[in-house]
Amino acid sequence: YSKGDSRYVGADNFTVCMETITAWAWGPLSILTVISFLKRQPHRFVLQLIVSLGQLYGDVLYFYTEYRDGFTHSEMWHPLYFWFYFVFMN
Repeated sequence: YSKGDSRYVGADNFTVCMETITAWAWGPLSILTVISFLKRQPHRFVLQLIVSLGQLYGDVLYFYTEYRDGFTHSEMWHPLYFWFYFVFMN
């Protein structure tokens, strides 16, 4: 994955913070959301909205910080490293 974004190799502050939030907050909340859907609990749509907005916000920050850096951490326009790893996987 680091060939698509070298910020993961050097423990970039943004990626460390964002991945920590993803692992400790959005991961468990996503599991709770799935359980809520399986049990048809009334708050399932609220949980889905929270997880979706959190992921969208993280994606916007992820792409925008790289844009502001001039895409220096990825091999721009490469079909695998840029389009698949950097764009599609996010």
